[in-house]
Amino acid sequence: MLPRYIQFMTKLEVFTSALDLPEPDRAKLVLALLRSLEPGAGLAAEDWDQAWDSEVTRRLNDWRNGKARSRPADESVQRVRERLAALK
Repeated sequence: MLPRYIQFMTKLEVFTSALDLPEPDRAKLVLALLRSLEPGAGLAAEDWDQAWDSEVTRRLNDWRNGKARSRPADESVQRVRERLAALK
């Protein structure tokens, strides 16, 4: 059961509040959310973790090799906020 104050928050309010967290807390939240997902397609938790490790490594290599670009965090957060606001 969710804490009482969260029961009355909209999804947009939850998302916006999460985006306002300091970066270390957002990182912890992301990890907690990822771990809360059921491993897909019958993967064991270790295989799920390995798949995510591989994906993160691939994305990092793409960035290092110029195949992907980065954005400042504040720009990315603003884009997410705009997309969430459009969901209202």
